[in-house]
Amino acid sequence: MMKNKLIYLLSLLLMVTSCSHTADTPLLGTLELSIAVEQPISSTVSTRAVDAELQVEVWSVDGATMLHQFTPGQSPNRMTLEAGSYLLKAFTPNYQTTYGNDELGEAKYYAEKAFSIEAAVVNRISCPVPMTNTAVSLILPEGFNTWFKNYSFSIKQQTSSRNVSMTVDQTAYFDCTDGATSLLYTLTSVNTDDEPNSDSGTLSASAGTHYRITYAWETKSITWEEE
Repeated sequence: MMKNKLIYLLSLLLMVTSCSHTADTPLLGTLELSIAVEQPISSTVSTRAVDAELQVEVWSVDGATMLHQFTPGQSPNRMTLEAGSYLLKAFTPNYQTTYGNDELGEAKYYAEKAFSIEAAVVNRISCPVPMTNTAVSLILPEGFNTWFKNYSFSIKQQTSSRNVSMTVDQTAYFDCTDGATSLLYTLTSVNTDDEPNSDSGTLSASAGTHYRITYAWETKSITWEEE
């Protein structure tokens, strides 16, 4: 009788210990990342698992607590997380940088995506990261320097005081509010007869788009097109 009681008590103790261990051990799942920047106005995305330009962060689903942070080029393709819901953030480190009048700026990329981890499986997450600002370049026709001694080209962002001067071999970037911004561009030139010429135009630019502004020989004016 005593022996049976002892066996019963040992079995009960093992059962309680086993239940306690199961409750305290988190359920884990694997996160497999596929994150890459989208090229301006293009549906193609880099095939790298995690783009080396991007900083990657994993947050609590409400965005209140950052759980993991990886600097550009350091993000693993896979990581282990407890089962549950999360928020993924991927961006270039300059996405909050404000560029001044004497700076051309750079492309900025940012994306957020809520996701869930299921225990004991590989959870594959794909997150294309769009460009959040807009880009502008100047194109001059062949032979322009033969007929014009010099030129200047400037772009003023009408929603701010930023004014950028640039040449044909440069690209300027401008922040967009709610995905758009208004730009005033001006090309001033002096021809070989010392006659000045000035052309201006307004561009309603969209985020994620690269615009090329071109001087047209036929109309002696400047136009723009999306690249």
